[in-house]
Amino acid sequence: MLKGQSLSLGDHKPFAVRSDLGWIVSEKVPSEEMFSSIAVNSIQVVTDDLVSNFWKLDSVPEASLLTSEDHFIETHVRNEDGRYVVRLPFHSRPSKLGDSRESAIRRFKSLEHSLIKKPAIYSQYRLYAGIFNFRAYGACS
Repeated sequence: MLKGQSLSLGDHKPFAVRSDLGWIVSEKVPSEEMFSSIAVNSIQVVTDDLVSNFWKLDSVPEASLLTSEDHFIETHVRNEDGRYVVRLPFHSRPSKLGDSRESAIRRFKSLEHSLIKKPAIYSQYRLYAGIFNFRAYGACS
């Protein structure tokens, strides 16, 4: 929102920074003083333009809408057996996973190796993994 343009009136005087909604005027205040005072000055500008600029910044671009037929053509194919194949509803095509299985196994072994050095935590981990395994697959391995 800040445009980077700034104006300074000199040392120990107010300065202004330009933003998408107008100018922001500020001043440095010494931290040793125990009291604080706040002053707000407002200049009425064409608010319609400022508000519309604000909403342009905050709005999400509209997605192109497909008709039902276009969506069907884009997401369905018929294979050689005559069956319809429907692609998974990803927002974008998933990237190739590569050798993620080997990487996951390496990380798992590294985790177990570090947990073996901490027997109390390792036993809790094994208990949790067993419960998770039972819930997910119906049996502990």
